[in-house]
Amino acid sequence: MTLGEILATGFRAFFGMLPKMLLGFLLIYGALNLIVALVPFEDLFPTMDELRVARLETKFSQALDRFFGCVAVIASVLAAGHFLAGLPVSPRHAFRGAVSRWWPMIWTGLLAGLVLLGLTLLLIVPGIIWFVYYAFLVPVVAFGLTGTEALAESKRLVKGNWWRTAGCGFVIGLVGFALMAPGLILQTVYYAFLASDSWEPTLLDKIVDYLTSVYIDIAYLFIPVATAVFFLNRRSVVDGAAPAP
Repeated sequence: MTLGEILATGFRAFFGMLPKMLLGFLLIYGALNLIVALVPFEDLFPTMDELRVARLETKFSQALDRFFGCVAVIASVLAAGHFLAGLPVSPRHAFRGAVSRWWPMIWTGLLAGLVLLGLTLLLIVPGIIWFVYYAFLVPVVAFGLTGTEALAESKRLVKGNWWRTAGCGFVIGLVGFALMAPGLILQTVYYAFLASDSWEPTLLDKIVDYLTSVYIDIAYLFIPVATAVFFLNRRSVVDGAAPAP
């Protein structure tokens, strides 16, 4: 597949599985963003300045996304795989599979993070090289491997194709960012011109932040879906299997 074909197939898989999976994504990301909105950070940390409280809230939101939002990420990859194989997209099957792969994804992600941290602390360049080697980690784990086996499989598929993997991954990320851009722009414009001047957010402030955050989270799922398309095609090239449609 060319980069254009990867993106086109990624769009087809993303929008093909989205109608049936949307309710599940809304429930997951809606719940996670609601938790963030309901936690009274200002009351819990009254001695902190506003900037530190805002940073703490952002870190908390990112932690929730990484530990629990990955269920939606895995489900999107599994659903896209079914769609590309010409099979019916089953939300029940996708989310059950995602839950069963949740801990393997967390554990493997932590292992990859430790490897990358160690390499980056030694020298920055090896950290960058291995970061690309682990580009297929999400689909590899979603489709069944865990831990060192998953790390080795991702590296095997990237080896000999490092520069193309890095370039395609970069472009996939840019396209994903473009899909998220409407939500990011709306947040920026609202908080720049329309939000309350008070440090205490109004109900409207919370609603706008909540809705735009949920949109951004769902739009982000294009990135793992397109990466899964790239992964399936690369695996078919390396192993000689039938490529994804």
